[in-house]
Amino acid sequence: MFTRKKIILIVVVILLLIAVTLGVFIMNKPKQERVVMVDVDQPQRLVSQEPIKVELKVDEQNKEEFVKKVLQLNVSKVAEDFAERFGSYSNDSNHRNIDDLASIMTDKMKTSVVRLTKKDIIKKSYYGMTTRAINSRVESLSDKDASVIVVAQRQETKEGNAQKIFYQEARVALIKNASSWMVDNLTWQ
Repeated sequence: MFTRKKIILIVVVILLLIAVTLGVFIMNKPKQERVVMVDVDQPQRLVSQEPIKVELKVDEQNKEEFVKKVLQLNVSKVAEDFAERFGSYSNDSNHRNIDDLASIMTDKMKTSVVRLTKKDIIKKSYYGMTTRAINSRVESLSDKDASVIVVAQRQETKEGNAQKIFYQEARVALIKNASSWMVDNLTWQ
C-alpha cells in the first residue's frame, strides 16, 4: 500500500512538472507580429468594411506623395463600390440599390437617378445585372473633386436567355463634401 501511494505521488509530481514546463514555454514564446504588405500603386479590394488602423512612419520628403497615394486609394474605393452597387440590380428589387446609395450621392446625381428610374420600363419577365469592379484608375484628383475610371465585369440575366458576360468602363465623378467623397455622376462607356 505504501509503495502504491509513492507511485501515485511520483506520477502526480511528474505531471505537474510537465504542465509547469509547458506553461512556461508557451508564456515565453515570442509573439508574432502580423505584417500586411500593401502596394500603394494598386488599389486593394478590402474584404472587410471595418476601418483599418495603420501606423506608418513617413519622412517629410515622401509625405506629400504618400498623402496623394492614400487619397487615390480612397477615391478609387468609393468609385469601385459605387459602380458595383449602382450597376447591380434587378427588376424584382424596385431600385433598392439606388436607395441604398443615396447617402453618398450629390443632389445632382440623385436628380439624374430619379429621372432614370422614372424612364425604367417595367418588364414582365425577370431581368438582372450583376456588376463586379475589377480595377480602377484615377484620372484626376484635387482637394475638391476627382474622376475615376472603373473597369467592371457585368453579367446580364434575362429570363429564358443565357447569361451574357461583358466588360464595361464607368467614369465616376466625385466631389469632396466636408470629410467624405460624394458621387456626382456615373457614366457607363
